Amino acid sequence: MKIWKTIDKFFSEDEIKKIYKEKTFVPFTSKWYDLPISNFYHTRLFEEVKEFTDISSAIGFEQWTHDASFYDLPEWHYDKDEKMYQDTGVLNFPICSIILYLKVEDLVGANLAIKNTIEITPETGKVVFLAPGVLHGVTKYESGSRLSLNINLWNRHVNEVVYRAEALQEEKQRKEESWC
Repeated sequence: MKIWKTIDKFFSEDEIKKIYKEKTFVPFTSKWYDLPISNFYHTRLFEEVKEFTDISSAIGFEQWTHDASFYDLPEWHYDKDEKMYQDTGVLNFPICSIILYLKVEDLVGANLAIKNTIEITPETGKVVFLAPGVLHGVTKYESGSRLSLNINLWNRHVNEVVYRAEALQEEKQRKEESWC
Protein backbone atom coordinates (compact mmCIF):
# COMPACT_ATOMS: atom_id res chain seq x y z
CA MET A 1 0.00 0.00 0.00
CA LYS A 2 1.29 3.44 -0.91
CA ILE A 3 1.56 5.72 2.13
CA TRP A 4 1.35 9.07 0.34
CA LYS A 5 0.42 10.68 -2.95
CA THR A 6 0.79 14.24 -4.24
CA ILE A 7 -0.92 16.00 -7.11
CA ASP A 8 0.50 19.34 -8.25
CA LYS A 9 -1.91 22.11 -9.27
CA PHE A 10 -4.94 20.06 -8.22
CA PHE A 11 -6.85 23.33 -7.83
CA SER A 12 -6.23 26.49 -9.86
CA GLU A 13 -5.84 29.86 -8.18
CA ASP A 14 -9.37 30.80 -9.33
CA GLU A 15 -10.76 27.62 -7.74
CA ILE A 16 -8.89 28.38 -4.52
CA LYS A 17 -10.55 31.81 -4.42
CA LYS A 18 -13.90 29.98 -4.63
CA ILE A 19 -12.89 27.75 -1.69
CA TYR A 20 -12.37 30.85 0.48
CA LYS A 21 -15.99 31.84 -0.23
CA GLU A 22 -17.49 28.44 0.69
CA LYS A 23 -19.44 28.27 3.97
CA THR A 24 -17.44 25.17 4.91
CA PHE A 25 -14.16 27.11 4.78
CA VAL A 26 -13.73 28.48 8.30
CA PRO A 27 -10.12 29.53 8.97
CA PHE A 28 -8.59 28.91 12.41
CA THR A 29 -11.35 26.54 13.47
CA SER A 30 -11.45 22.78 13.60
CA LYS A 31 -14.89 21.57 12.59
CA TRP A 32 -16.68 18.27 12.00
CA TYR A 33 -18.79 17.69 8.86
CA ASP A 34 -21.06 14.72 8.20
CA LEU A 35 -21.02 13.08 4.79
CA PRO A 36 -22.33 13.44 2.19
CA ILE A 37 -21.34 17.03 1.53
CA SER A 38 -21.94 18.75 -1.76
CA ASN A 39 -19.58 21.62 -2.33
CA PHE A 40 -17.20 21.57 -5.25
CA TYR A 41 -13.89 21.23 -3.44
CA HIS A 42 -14.83 18.44 -1.04
CA THR A 43 -16.55 16.55 -3.86
CA ARG A 44 -13.45 16.83 -6.04
CA LEU A 45 -11.02 15.92 -3.25
CA PHE A 46 -13.06 12.91 -2.15
CA GLU A 47 -13.48 11.64 -5.71
CA GLU A 48 -9.71 11.82 -6.20
CA VAL A 49 -8.84 10.25 -2.85
CA LYS A 50 -10.87 7.17 -3.89
CA GLU A 51 -8.05 6.49 -6.36
CA PHE A 52 -5.63 6.42 -3.40
CA THR A 53 -7.59 4.47 -0.77
CA ASP A 54 -11.02 3.01 -0.01
CA ILE A 55 -13.17 5.63 1.72
CA SER A 56 -16.49 3.79 1.41
CA SER A 57 -16.80 3.50 5.22
CA ALA A 58 -16.34 7.27 5.79
CA ILE A 59 -19.19 8.96 7.67
CA GLY A 60 -17.63 12.40 8.07
CA PHE A 61 -14.48 14.44 8.41
CA GLU A 62 -12.77 17.03 10.52
CA GLN A 63 -11.30 20.06 8.80
CA TRP A 64 -8.95 22.82 9.95
CA THR A 65 -6.28 25.17 8.62
CA HIS A 66 -2.60 25.72 9.38
CA ASP A 67 -1.14 29.16 8.76
CA ALA A 68 2.61 29.44 9.31
CA SER A 69 2.38 33.19 9.94
CA PHE A 70 -0.05 32.74 12.84
CA TYR A 71 1.29 29.84 14.88
CA ASP A 72 3.82 27.06 14.98
CA LEU A 73 3.35 24.29 12.47
CA PRO A 74 3.14 20.72 13.77
CA GLU A 75 6.29 18.75 14.46
CA TRP A 76 6.40 14.94 14.16
CA HIS A 77 2.98 13.44 14.80
CA TYR A 78 0.32 11.01 13.64
CA ASP A 79 -3.11 12.26 12.60
CA LYS A 80 -5.26 10.58 15.21
CA ASP A 81 -8.29 10.87 17.46
CA GLU A 82 -6.69 13.39 19.82
CA LYS A 83 -9.27 12.97 22.61
CA MET A 84 -8.97 9.18 22.61
CA TYR A 85 -5.19 9.43 22.72
CA GLN A 86 -5.29 11.99 25.53
CA ASP A 87 -7.75 9.90 27.58
CA THR A 88 -6.43 6.38 26.92
CA GLY A 89 -3.08 6.55 25.15
CA VAL A 90 -4.59 4.55 22.26
CA LEU A 91 -3.75 5.61 18.71
CA ASN A 92 -6.79 5.56 16.44
CA PHE A 93 -6.20 6.83 12.91
CA PRO A 94 -8.47 8.40 10.28
CA ILE A 95 -9.17 6.56 7.02
CA CYS A 96 -7.10 9.13 5.17
CA SER A 97 -5.57 12.55 5.73
CA ILE A 98 -5.65 15.28 3.09
CA ILE A 99 -3.49 18.40 2.95
CA LEU A 100 -4.38 21.08 0.41
CA TYR A 101 -2.04 24.04 0.05
CA LEU A 102 -4.22 27.11 -0.48
CA LYS A 103 -1.53 29.79 -0.47
CA VAL A 104 2.23 29.42 -0.70
CA GLU A 105 4.36 32.49 -1.40
CA ASP A 106 8.09 33.11 -0.93
CA LEU A 107 8.26 30.16 1.44
CA VAL A 108 11.53 29.23 3.09
CA GLY A 109 11.29 26.02 5.13
CA ALA A 110 7.97 24.52 6.26
CA ASN A 111 8.13 21.47 3.96
CA LEU A 112 5.99 18.44 4.72
CA ALA A 113 8.25 15.67 6.05
CA ILE A 114 7.14 12.04 5.97
CA LYS A 115 8.79 9.31 8.06
CA ASN A 116 12.17 11.10 8.21
CA THR A 117 12.86 10.16 4.58
CA ILE A 118 10.63 12.25 2.31
CA GLU A 119 10.20 16.01 2.03
CA ILE A 120 7.40 17.54 0.00
CA THR A 121 7.64 21.19 -0.97
CA PRO A 122 4.33 23.05 -0.58
CA GLU A 123 2.95 24.77 -3.68
CA THR A 124 -0.31 26.62 -4.13
CA GLY A 125 -2.97 24.18 -5.36
CA LYS A 126 -0.99 21.03 -4.48
CA VAL A 127 -2.79 18.26 -2.61
CA VAL A 128 -1.22 15.50 -0.52
CA PHE A 129 -2.99 12.31 0.58
CA LEU A 130 -1.63 10.32 3.53
CA ALA A 131 -2.53 6.77 4.52
CA PRO A 132 -3.55 6.05 8.13
CA GLY A 133 -0.77 5.97 10.71
CA VAL A 134 1.84 7.85 8.67
CA LEU A 135 4.34 9.71 10.84
CA HIS A 136 4.74 13.22 9.46
CA GLY A 137 5.56 16.79 10.41
CA VAL A 138 6.66 20.14 9.08
CA THR A 139 10.27 21.26 8.78
CA LYS A 140 11.35 24.50 10.41
CA TYR A 141 9.49 27.54 9.07
CA GLU A 142 11.78 30.45 8.17
CA SER A 143 9.65 32.94 6.25
CA GLY A 144 6.94 33.43 3.64
CA SER A 145 3.29 32.40 3.43
CA ARG A 146 1.98 28.87 3.86
CA LEU A 147 -1.74 28.27 4.37
CA SER A 148 -3.00 24.71 4.24
CA LEU A 149 -6.44 23.16 4.55
CA ASN A 150 -6.30 19.85 6.41
CA ILE A 151 -8.93 17.11 6.35
CA ASN A 152 -9.14 13.79 8.18
CA LEU A 153 -11.77 11.37 6.87
CA TRP A 154 -13.26 9.13 9.59
CA ASN A 155 -15.43 6.02 9.77
CA ARG A 156 -16.74 7.13 13.19
CA HIS A 157 -17.32 10.40 15.02
CA VAL A 158 -14.35 11.78 16.93
CA ASN A 159 -14.15 14.25 19.78
CA GLU A 160 -12.10 16.82 17.95
CA VAL A 161 -10.54 19.82 19.66
CA VAL A 162 -11.88 23.15 18.47
CA TYR A 163 -9.23 25.77 17.79
CA ARG A 164 -10.43 29.32 18.18
CA ALA A 165 -9.23 32.30 16.20
CA GLU A 166 -8.86 34.37 19.39
CA ALA A 167 -6.40 31.89 20.92
CA LEU A 168 -4.36 31.82 17.73
CA GLN A 169 -4.32 35.60 17.57
CA GLU A 170 -3.08 35.72 21.18
CA GLU A 171 -0.32 33.24 20.31
CA LYS A 172 0.69 35.33 17.30
CA GLN A 173 0.81 38.45 19.47
CA ARG A 174 3.01 36.66 22.06
CA LYS A 175 5.38 35.61 19.27
CA GLU A 176 5.59 39.13 17.90
CA GLU A 177 6.27 40.54 21.37
CA SER A 178 9.02 38.00 21.96
CA TRP A 179 10.76 39.08 18.73
CA CYS A 180 10.92 42.71 19.85
